[in-house]
Parts: sequence; structure tokens; C-alpha cells
Amino acid sequence: MGKRASDVDFVCPYYQWSRGTRVGCEGECRVSLPDRSSFDRYVGTYCASLPGWERCSLARARNQYYDQAG
Repeated sequence: MGKRASDVDFVCPYYQWSRGTRVGCEGECRVSLPDRSSFDRYVGTYCASLPGWERCSLARARNQYYDQAG
């Protein structure tokens, strides 16, 4: 069995919450995964990984948004 979301150190600056197999990010972005093992892989690859979070399409979209706004 994988780690619970509360046991994970989320490093993505846009991360806001996780429930079950869903992750919520700044700007109302959400990812729903089909099962716990998919969730664990996704979170481990992107949300809880340096520099993995920078490869996440949601994080890249937020970076582009802030680059254009600022």
C-alpha cells in the first residue's frame, strides 16, 4: 500500500490539497486519478518531486500565467 497523502511532502508551489485520488492546485486546477497506485505515481513524479513539479503541465501553465501577468 502506498503512502497516505498526509505522509507526502508536497513541494510544488501550486499544490493546495489532496483527497483520496485527487489533487487540487492553485487556480482551481484538479487532477483525478483512477486508483491509488496511479495517484502515488503521479504525486511522486510531479507534486512531491524536485525538480519534477516543474515538468507538470498544470505547474507549467501556472508559470506561464504568472510570466505573462508580471
